Amino acid sequence: MPFRQAKAAFLTALLDRHQSLSTRAPAAPCWPRRAVRAQVDEFISSLGELEDELDNVQRDIQRVRNSLSQQKAVALTSLQPIGMLLPEIIREIVPHTVEGPSAHRQIMRLSQVSKPWRDVVLGISALFTEARWGIWPFALVELWCSRAGPRLLNIRVTGAFLLRMASAPGRPYQELLKKHAVQMGILEFSCYGARDPNTSGLLDLRMPSLQCLIIRGFTGSPVSACIRFENMPKLRRLGLLMTTPEIPAPLTNVTSLHYGNYAHALQRDMLQIFPKLPRLRHLSLELLVESGTPTSPGPRNVLQSLISLEVRWGTSPDSTLLPSLSPLNLSSLPNLQTIVLHDDGREFTALFQSLV
Repeated sequence: MPFRQAKAAFLTALLDRHQSLSTRAPAAPCWPRRAVRAQVDEFISSLGELEDELDNVQRDIQRVRNSLSQQKAVALTSLQPIGMLLPEIIREIVPHTVEGPSAHRQIMRLSQVSKPWRDVVLGISALFTEARWGIWPFALVELWCSRAGPRLLNIRVTGAFLLRMASAPGRPYQELLKKHAVQMGILEFSCYGARDPNTSGLLDLRMPSLQCLIIRGFTGSPVSACIRFENMPKLRRLGLLMTTPEIPAPLTNVTSLHYGNYAHALQRDMLQIFPKLPRLRHLSLELLVESGTPTSPGPRNVLQSLISLEVRWGTSPDSTLLPSLSPLNLSSLPNLQTIVLHDDGREFTALFQSLV
């Protein structure tokens, strides 16, 4: 009742004010021009004051309307059991529902349950460390990365995306990668051919937090890449798949290497790449054998720090070639503790000749 009485009083006062102004409207000019102008100016000023007051009232009404809408939404949500959960409880539920930052659909679905759920999900920065580069629109990739806050990012891109990225007007993806280079924790990319210009473009970025780097080439089309210690001083895990790297200075923090290439390339890289990894402790090999692969093992390299070795053959080598192609015979492993051989039925006795 008091509200309705106040509303009626307000409308009555407003109409009275309007009626008062209407009676003061200037009539047809019958006075001297100067007097008429003064009267009109005063009337316009009065109208302006009334308009300002109405604007203020409208803003106040809109604020009340917005508050009512929010209260109504909260009330409706409270009728649903899921809407009654406290943010602290939602924050505990989400990690058990989402299978890591790569479960993009799960993250998006949870953020659409309700507004409280959306606020909580968007506030968990760990869920947004892995955008789908090359699949999502640029705006979504940029937004996803921004929601990760200061957390390290996992960036995985394909060769097709790198080629498309190079031709994009304005180079937006290059600028975004440059912006987040200090946050890169994992960088994995594939390239088409040794002359791919995008390889050096990515590896020239200063990535002080990078811990894992994986470079993928293709059979018959290996990738050339220059890996500089000063650009990634914290690098610990390195993946070189069909890749011929140039390593100017030793990567002193790398302890794990996943190497995939032809067996004859391993003979070369044992002398050129492996000495640049003085603290290598874990080595995983995927080897392919070409016909006519040379069987002379050549000089042996000493991997002093290596404690575990894993070997997988991508093609079936002739058993007579196994001794010369075996990493056990291409190198000296004085501190080796663990060997894993992925046996598909072949006889691996020859691989252990250097251990007997």
